[in-house]
Amino acid sequence: MKVASYIVSFIFHPLFILVYILGLLYLLNPYIFNEQNEKEEIVFLTYTIVSVLIIPVVSVLLMKTLNIIKTFSMEDKMERVGPMIVVSIVYLWLFINFKNNTILPLVFAAVMLGSSISVLAAFFINNFTKISLHCVGMGAVVASLFLLKFKMQYGNIIINNSEDYNIEINLYLLILISIVLAGVVGSARLYLKAHTREQIYTGYLLGFLSQLIAFSIII
Repeated sequence: MKVASYIVSFIFHPLFILVYILGLLYLLNPYIFNEQNEKEEIVFLTYTIVSVLIIPVVSVLLMKTLNIIKTFSMEDKMERVGPMIVVSIVYLWLFINFKNNTILPLVFAAVMLGSSISVLAAFFINNFTKISLHCVGMGAVVASLFLLKFKMQYGNIIINNSEDYNIEINLYLLILISIVLAGVVGSARLYLKAHTREQIYTGYLLGFLSQLIAFSIII
């Protein structure tokens, strides 16, 4: 059970969550870039992955090398300060770029703003007590899917598997799966004694409300 909890914690690490959300948005908008803009599509995907994932990971590795943080799990709340500053800057920068990109739907900017709000709020809360960043991320996933379905009226995800066969994923099913996964992640963090129940619930609430506020502002 302990090994499974560590695996769940790794797969749904806060740094990966935004990649998952943006990936879902991309699948819901498969024709953002037409065939003539294939190069622009590759640049966008590379730029996003590097910004959302590579830069924060490299920053954490450097902080570990310089002994700014003792462990990658960052159990002490003060160890989270440096990484959260880096992530908040990157997220805000991406939000500005997404907002000014005339090709991308506004929903991309809304998700980035929600992510920025959640990180900045978590940074503030972290000065007083720990909060589950894993659950902040999962709360954002659930909120994003709810808003995409009920506010944006998005349909199902259709993955082009071949010319004759497509895979269609019901968005209601994804919402249900996200809620179950959010519970699994929270349970894993509790089992590992990484957080208290209050820190878990606060994380869910912060992640959900941040996306709700962002969508209300942008869309």
